[in-house]
Amino acid sequence: MAVSVEIKTGKDLFSCPSIRRRGVARALIESVQREALAAGVRRLYWQTHYGNNVARGLYDKVAQHHGFIVYALDALP
Repeated sequence: MAVSVEIKTGKDLFSCPSIRRRGVARALIESVQREALAAGVRRLYWQTHYGNNVARGLYDKVAQHHGFIVYALDALP
């Protein structure tokens, strides 16, 4: 059985420190969510550093953490 999956990737969605805690990051996430829905995307994923407690506080309010930890392996030279 063949399955066709389209993956879209974005990077570095953030708000400047001078405007944080004003709802800007939440508005950015909601905007991306609307655009994704319009494009037929079924789920959004993103990453943050485990110690980024401010961001994780927001993410815990707007999304579900599924418990995964991300690993990366660089290709050998």
